[in-house]
Amino acid sequence: MIIEIIRSEVISAKYFSIECDEVTSHKRAFMSVIVRYVYDYCIWERCIKLHRVTNLTGQSLAAVIIAILANMNFPIRNLVGKGFDERSVNNVPSVNDVFDIIGSVYHCLEGSPKRHALYEEKLQLHGISKGKIALHTLSDTRWTARSDNLEVVFNTLPAIISMLKAMSKEGESAADGLLVRMRKLKFIASCIVLKKCFALSRSVSEYLQHENMDLVSAVSGVQSLKDSLSFFRNEEKMDQFLQEARK
Repeated sequence: MIIEIIRSEVISAKYFSIECDEVTSHKRAFMSVIVRYVYDYCIWERCIKLHRVTNLTGQSLAAVIIAILANMNFPIRNLVGKGFDERSVNNVPSVNDVFDIIGSVYHCLEGSPKRHALYEEKLQLHGISKGKIALHTLSDTRWTARSDNLEVVFNTLPAIISMLKAMSKEGESAADGLLVRMRKLKFIASCIVLKKCFALSRSVSEYLQHENMDLVSAVSGVQSLKDSLSFFRNEEKMDQFLQEARK
């Protein structure tokens, strides 16, 4: 009955957009398909399908979406907007390395009450009591967790390094590898660049998800974000990032 009501409203509205997102649960991948349309002078967003997927290529997911729309009798010619989950950040090796290291530190901390207590001890030792201090799991569906974790690493880096040194002295080999990776200039510099990029994009991302989003303001915000990111793409700015990383 719910699907029939949604179908009727979308057909009445004629034009619609779709939003798709992928989520993994218990080693199974699912894709949600949400239709967005105007009905009775209001904007509505309705989930019409949660579909299990085994192939995450663009071509395979597109075929699933087309089939779902066809089953709902929604003509693709009336589709005026598309929003998809994007994970291209994982295709940049230096970015992937940063979050792999942070993820390893998180599992190291949360995997043992003893290690967590050691971390809290090092926070006190270094006088770190303000700002973000708790790492989060790197959720595939909540990319803002990455932004939060970058802030945590910058705020608590001395404590994390001290904790890993203490673990290394106790013979924990995993700490040795993390120490080597975290003390490289490349890791610190990459964190600095990513922290600035995520901080800029976060506010725009949150605004784009707001139910009262204004299209003109959204377009302006996205353009401003692109301009700000473009400002980073020069040797002078990169030299500043490297100097900050060395410091």
